[in-house]
Amino acid sequence: MSLLIFYLTENSRHFTFEPFIHLLNQSKTKSEWKLIILTHSNDCNFYINIIKNFNINFDTFNFDNYNNYLNKVKFALDYAEKFNFKYMMKCDNDIFMNSHTLDYIIDNLSSLDNDENLAITPLLNTGIPSVEYFIADFLNEESKKEINSMFLKTNFYDRDGVQYNVLNKYTLHATNWNSDAFFEGVNSINHYYKGIHPIRINFEAIQFINQYVIDNKELFYLKRNQELFKTDSIPYLCNSLYCIKRDTYSKIINSNELYVDGFEEVPLNLYLKKNKLNYLFVRNSFAIHMYYNWFSGYKELEKQFVDKFFIGNKTLLTVLNEITKDKEGIEIGGPSPSGNIIYSIAKNLDNVVFSETTIWATQNNEYRYYKDRVGKVIINDAVNITDINDESYDFCFSSHCLEHIANPLKAINEWLRITKKGGYIVLIVPEKSQCFDHKREYSKFSTLISQYEKNIGEDDLSTLPEILANHDLSMDPAAGDLGNFTRRSLNNFSNRCLHHYVYNPKLLNEICDYFNCEFIYTITNGLDIWFIMRKN
Repeated sequence: MSLLIFYLTENSRHFTFEPFIHLLNQSKTKSEWKLIILTHSNDCNFYINIIKNFNINFDTFNFDNYNNYLNKVKFALDYAEKFNFKYMMKCDNDIFMNSHTLDYIIDNLSSLDNDENLAITPLLNTGIPSVEYFIADFLNEESKKEINSMFLKTNFYDRDGVQYNVLNKYTLHATNWNSDAFFEGVNSINHYYKGIHPIRINFEAIQFINQYVIDNKELFYLKRNQELFKTDSIPYLCNSLYCIKRDTYSKIINSNELYVDGFEEVPLNLYLKKNKLNYLFVRNSFAIHMYYNWFSGYKELEKQFVDKFFIGNKTLLTVLNEITKDKEGIEIGGPSPSGNIIYSIAKNLDNVVFSETTIWATQNNEYRYYKDRVGKVIINDAVNITDINDESYDFCFSSHCLEHIANPLKAINEWLRITKKGGYIVLIVPEKSQCFDHKREYSKFSTLISQYEKNIGEDDLSTLPEILANHDLSMDPAAGDLGNFTRRSLNNFSNRCLHHYVYNPKLLNEICDYFNCEFIYTITNGLDIWFIMRKN
């Protein structure tokens, strides 16, 4: 394990943490990094209760409420040294980064072993100077022209003892936006604080780029060809996310002569300039920094961004409306009372069942799923849907079915096959505390993988001994006594009554990650664990 990610946070931005973790959870290099969460609000349990549902190596630490920033940074340094992390990633709590950018950076950490390179950073949409690289890689040509024209309307003013108004030469008094000339002007300012750009003070421009990101979020998740490029010509780095070699970081943090305030941004830039080093940026690597604190009400603006960009922060009804309303869907199993929301808004819903007659329902050629709405019935096994072509449906819905499948990864693979690219898998599985599975342990993803690789069939009963030992018959009257339940279970291939596995959001996230899907939403309502993922 080579990289320590230290996340600097406090309770006024709780709303950013869960989306941040969902993105990290999709990383393919989890064995190479650890996350430590450094807070000062006595709210460690908040972070633990979220992250415990994910397969992420983490720890949390709480600090005093006042003057704690550098204390956190120095603690992270000591932690990295104690546990022999060679590299560190600093990440503030207003940052979102896609997982393949993290993975690319980790694969290229050795670039920091070259003494000429100080840090690696992705392209933050409002970072300085990375906003310019972000615009080049992310925006279309028309939008590039539009935001550049907004930059020209920027009226710089003096702040924090810095005469920024001289930069109006490159905006209000210029006819074309020239970022190189602008940064040369910034470099000539006789002050330490050079983290300035129109994006930092021009509200129209920052709103424009954030809305563009929201409207084109598929580009944020899209994996592109990435490559490192270096620059030694920028006057100042103002990116609140970067990777650095631990030993180098220690030299900077412990050099008291570099400090002008209680933060490490100025020391980082002075060290770079003094030693004539390079910053490494990653082409086509996108990260989001929403707003600067120079804007009034910036945290409320951040909340609005998160609500718009991360669909998971919306209500279940809102999510289902956005992904299933007026869409063509397929239901595996069913019908289910929990599906009424979807049944009432989908354009059409067909049905896959393993038999015309099950203990739950009897089907003919018509699937009457809601009032007078009728879809067709396909008699196929959920793990082998031979009668449906690839990418036939906008979404696939399955309620209280996955737990009845002996080879669930094979089933999910098949459901993804018949779902269109960009479509959704909508799952409901039982919350074990609310049913007869409450005595059982949650299933392990390694078990599911093993069954998948062995290509076991739906006649498999390898989970039966554990089920018989822990099934609460008092909560399952239809099963009868232990003798009747055992006989029924031995005939499971015909009746499909067994709950082979016990799910929770963590296990479902591991499945999502395995199939390279995008996590969208999860919520537990009583017996129902809803889990929604998007096919990439």
